[in-house]
Amino acid sequence: MVTLLGATTPTARAESLKSAAEKIFEAKGCKACHYIPGIPGAAGTVGPSLKNLKNRPRIAGGVLENTDENLREWLKNPKSVKPNTMMPDTGLEDSEIEILLKFFDTL
Repeated sequence: MVTLLGATTPTARAESLKSAAEKIFEAKGCKACHYIPGIPGAAGTVGPSLKNLKNRPRIAGGVLENTDENLREWLKNPKSVKPNTMMPDTGLEDSEIEILLKFFDTL
């Protein structure tokens, strides 16, 4: 499980968030399929780029409106949303999903 440590300044919090997200992307294999700005080695082209993810009107191949609730559902169990998706079930924990949602706000 990855958690954010008690960073006290905005810069420290941003770096802590990026570090936590990077650990999740590495552990869950996200970097192999997705381009993720600012994350070393995250240059995949199989899945969509995560740049400006929060600004998109729809996610999951257009199946869901882009809301935090829907993004949580998609990350938790992509096959329940779109059975034929290439997105694997990565076993993300709820705390990891919350970190990713916060990080996606920065892209």
